[in-house]
Amino acid sequence: MKSIKIFDLKKKFSNKGSVIKLIQSSQLNKFGELYISIIKKGKIKGWKFHNKMNMNLFIIQGKVRFVFYNLKKKKFLEIINSDKNSKRIFVPKKTWFAFQNLSSSDSKILNFSNIIHDPKESQNEDLNFFSYKWKI
Repeated sequence: MKSIKIFDLKKKFSNKGSVIKLIQSSQLNKFGELYISIIKKGKIKGWKFHNKMNMNLFIIQGKVRFVFYNLKKKKFLEIINSDKNSKRIFVPKKTWFAFQNLSSSDSKILNFSNIIHDPKESQNEDLNFFSYKWKI
C-alpha cells in the first residue's frame, strides 16, 4: 500500500504578488476532478475511506488538522497544514482519514483526485469509529 506523502510547494515572489505551483502532470498518473471542501469553524469531518480515489490536498484558506489511520500498523498520523505554509499532501486510496478546522473562520481544502467522485466507492463513519482523541 502507498503511504501518505508531504511535498513542499514551489513559490515565486515578486513586488506584484506571488505564484505557488501546486502540481504538474508528471505528479499525476490520472486526473479525475478538482474540487474544494469547505469546513466550518470548529467542525470535524470524517471518517472517510476511498477504495479507488487517490487525493492531492492543498489548503487554500485557513488551518486544518488531518488525521490518517493506518489499519496495518494501527497508528494515527497527524498533519497540520495551513494557507501560511501549505504543502501538498498525497493521500493514497484505501486510507482512513478525518480533518478538523483549526481556524477562526471557514477553511478551504483543494483536492486534485485521480477519479470523479463516486459515493459508491467510498465509506463514511462517525468520529467515534476510531479512538482518536480530538483536541478542541
